[in-house]
Amino acid sequence: MCMNDHGLLIPIKQKWVSMILSGCKTVEMRRVMPRRAREGSLAFIYATSPIQAIVGAFRIERLLYGNLDEIWRQVGEESCLTEPEYYRYYCGKDKAVAIAIGPTWTFSNPLALEDMQNRYNLYAPQSIIYLDSDTRRTLFNVDKQLGGCMSSINMSEPIIE
Repeated sequence: MCMNDHGLLIPIKQKWVSMILSGCKTVEMRRVMPRRAREGSLAFIYATSPIQAIVGAFRIERLLYGNLDEIWRQVGEESCLTEPEYYRYYCGKDKAVAIAIGPTWTFSNPLALEDMQNRYNLYAPQSIIYLDSDTRRTLFNVDKQLGGCMSSINMSEPIIE
């Protein structure tokens, strides 16, 4: 992904956010394939209620799409779901989407929902939101200016080869 490509703002429940940022959960399951996500895309993590803030980011390492049994066999355990939880989550679906999580960054100063709304016209996502390059750069710069972890990312380099 180069600077004019879209990043993602992905809502994730706090239980899973903690596991992702600690490195325990390395696969995020989704019921729908994010249309504009690519391997190498930068995904900003919106922790849902009660946190309600952008708390970090991760690089998408791989996107997997396939039948439920196939995806479970490949990466089920990495999702930190139990097998019954996995099949309940996909109830009514015959395909699964798995987002393999690459490097993660935890924001030292999460961007609260109120600030997202007032300063950047971003609202709590109910599903994945695609960010244009200006918004992505703004989120990157907000964290960097606050001395956060995003300063280790060189946004001028291509993110996808």
